[in-house]
Amino acid sequence: MTLYSYLESNYGYDKPIILSELKEKEEVKDKNLKQLLYSLEKKDKIARYSQGVYYLPTETIFGRSTLNLDEIVYKKYISNGKEIYGFYTGLMFLNLIGLSEQIVATPNIVTNNTSSKKRFAFVKNRRAALLNKCKVKITKDNYKILQFLDVFRFISEYFIDENKKGFIKYIKTNKFSRQDVENYIKFCPKSTMDKLIRSGLIYEFTSKKRKL
Repeated sequence: MTLYSYLESNYGYDKPIILSELKEKEEVKDKNLKQLLYSLEKKDKIARYSQGVYYLPTETIFGRSTLNLDEIVYKKYISNGKEIYGFYTGLMFLNLIGLSEQIVATPNIVTNNTSSKKRFAFVKNRRAALLNKCKVKITKDNYKILQFLDVFRFISEYFIDENKKGFIKYIKTNKFSRQDVENYIKFCPKSTMDKLIRSGLIYEFTSKKRKL
């Protein structure tokens, strides 16, 4: 199978192809990978969106297609569709669960895919996300409880009281347990547990471990 055939079959058109991820694929491990991609780019078979990001373009009535920045950020720092290695936090998370309608200019993301405790990620010289390093490895099994606990870094007790029903609904929907809290609260600021106790939310977690 040629590199182009592999990209077409496994990524499809107008989807971000992240070079760092591609290098890890057994099917395409090649010391000349960058040269192969460059060759495909010269033949107009693939397009380079930015450093380390490629895609298979399509032709539209407006010309050659381009990528969606949010999709690139999501794939680089949150999930590739199979693994989960990050999550939105802060205002972005509150928007996703319906507890805020404020516009988010730059999403705040906690991810495994950064070596810095806190830094901005840029794509084409545009500030695309604020990245934070998690103190524990993020996986598909723990990202939801980590995401929920992390948001308490950003909100006041007044906000919690005003939106308590929404938080309780989210706890119940995801069947978070006391054990989940015990497992991950040690990776959070002390203020997170204080807010859970003072708001009464700590009593909304089930006593039994949730089934994944």
